[in-house]
Amino acid sequence: MSSLLLKSDLVVALDPGDRILKEGYIIVEEDRIIEMGLQKDLEDRRKFDDVLELRNRLVMPGLINAHTHTPMTLFRGHVEGHSLFTMEGWYNTIRVLELEMEPEMLPGAVAVSCAEMIRTGTTCFADQYF
Repeated sequence: MSSLLLKSDLVVALDPGDRILKEGYIIVEEDRIIEMGLQKDLEDRRKFDDVLELRNRLVMPGLINAHTHTPMTLFRGHVEGHSLFTMEGWYNTIRVLELEMEPEMLPGAVAVSCAEMIRTGTTCFADQYF
């Protein structure tokens, strides 16, 4: 059975106590988290296959983006100075751009969105685009 010890300056546990562990640890065995706690409480007699020191890092559960429009990354920066809170503002900016889109533009835009989500800790998403 393979084991991994992650040590981090900050661990968000999301356990029943919603603890934030300063100088925390996580033990992973066979791709499953089996234990979390404070490094000061970690028993020295246990050996791990791998130890990963994550100084100056936050370890937390992956984020879930429950509503996104991945192809709209193509529109970033095009509507500066316009309000999207009115039908006129939305229609004259975003909708005009959407009407010019071609199907072959979508895979690249989705790939960029996915890369951004991975980089920022999103582990799954639900796309709401058309």
